Amino acid sequence: MRTGEGTVSLDGGLSALTDMSWNDEKTVCTVPYSGLDIGTAYIVTISGFKDYSGTVMAPDTSNTFSTVPSNDASLSGLSISEGVLTPVFASGTYGYTASVANSVGSVTVTPTAGHAGATIRVNGNSVISGAASDAISLAVGSNTVEIVVTAQDGTTTRTYTVTVMRSIGGYVTYTDASVFPTEVNYDNSGFKDISITLDTGSYTLQSLKNGPVPLEAGADYLISGRTAIIKAAYPASLTEGEHSITFQMSG
Repeated sequence: MRTGEGTVSLDGGLSALTDMSWNDEKTVCTVPYSGLDIGTAYIVTISGFKDYSGTVMAPDTSNTFSTVPSNDASLSGLSISEGVLTPVFASGTYGYTASVANSVGSVTVTPTAGHAGATIRVNGNSVISGAASDAISLAVGSNTVEIVVTAQDGTTTRTYTVTVMRSIGGYVTYTDASVFPTEVNYDNSGFKDISITLDTGSYTLQSLKNGPVPLEAGADYLISGRTAIIKAAYPASLTEGEHSITFQMSG
């Protein structure tokens, strides 16, 4: 592939001048190479080029570079088999929620790595980029799905979390209505009200229930515009453990 105009050799692999691109001043040359090994040092040999007087210059082997692994631990895509991710997926957003009906006993997620060299684990299990995970069993209430992306460098990681809310039997999950946050850790010693942002979409809020037990409007909770306020006395009265509050709507 050597030409009379000169060649660039990367550890012995020649690239002809016709493969190169120059800047307008003819002072910077870009040579395309692919398939290089990660973490490897390469010697660049430049030979056969002429100076301004037309004299062929001596080969130059003073240029070296090393390839480094990517530190991209992002996802370029994420989807779930049931429900709708909220908010809409964006690579730089790491927390999502999704609601499913009680009849949905499991879901899968499909993560796509932002870099081909990255690896992905969903709840600790390896998943191929762009492929669905194993089925993830859902308990009634809140379920956490953790997607950990490890970059090609083996050290940089990013964690994406999907909180899947499986509704209590007998109720319908409305996909265009939402509450946030969907999970709260409550410490009775703080004795504070719990504020929840409420978007009823095209539906009307009817009641709140803790399992089958309804909360009393006014005494246990208040609705103020797009905010549901659960009064501090209510969670303080509950036994220690996990409780699922259902927002019942109609429409």
